[in-house]
Amino acid sequence: MKLASLRDGSRDGQLAVVSRDLAGAVFVDGITRLQQALDDWAFAAPQLQDLSDALNGGRARHAFAFDPAQCVAPLPRPYGWWVDGGGVAAALHGAHAPLVADGERLDVEPMLVALTDDVARGADAAEGLRQLRLLMLVAQPWRDGRPCGERAAAPVAVTPDEFGAAATTELGGSVDVARGGIALGRFEARARLGEAIARHAAGAALGAGSAVAVALVPGGCIAARRGDGATPVWLGDGDVLRVELRAGGRDGRVGGVFGAIERQVVRG
Repeated sequence: MKLASLRDGSRDGQLAVVSRDLAGAVFVDGITRLQQALDDWAFAAPQLQDLSDALNGGRARHAFAFDPAQCVAPLPRPYGWWVDGGGVAAALHGAHAPLVADGERLDVEPMLVALTDDVARGADAAEGLRQLRLLMLVAQPWRDGRPCGERAAAPVAVTPDEFGAAATTELGGSVDVARGGIALGRFEARARLGEAIARHAAGAALGAGSAVAVALVPGGCIAARRGDGATPVWLGDGDVLRVELRAGGRDGRVGGVFGAIERQVVRG
């Protein structure tokens, strides 16, 4: 199942179910925000799945063409944002939002993000994985070894089964990164999200809609990763950054799971 939030003038966008091929979408009656669904997942998930099945089977009423450029982040305001080092408040931008940054030597860190249901304090990795509801692809800008600028999320959030039948304790695929249409590299990526959720639940419970992020590229950022024997390729003013994660889907074919993040760097 794939879900997106489309611009409607609100902070959080309007929830829509998106087809597996990212071609079509349909709004959800009675569930207008993704956080609303995460707050009562046991009630909302069967309705969303039925609508997804109808959309993918060509039976959904009022379906429309899906335009990723009209998306805000699937969950623009997570209940909490958790990375190694602690939890921080965070807002997420849409996949096509400009990347406003000053200076040079701009880099990017792709992350796989777990959106959770309520997770009890002290939960182990198995329980953390059971409470994982959706996944997002997020790109975090970096400069000089530090995060900078706003994070952006790919157009859709997906249920773990969109990665295929083998999606259990470890999820991943190939992260493709390009600048201005020129590939910067393809990086094999894996994330053990149950363990990450457990680490952050060790000291405090996580609320529904919490976002737990795991870096997808060994060594962190793309330019830094290329630095092991290659000249780092920094992003600069006017560059268009594209990040996409490709993995084997439910039909066994390899394809883009979340849609692509495409952001133009502009000077602030």
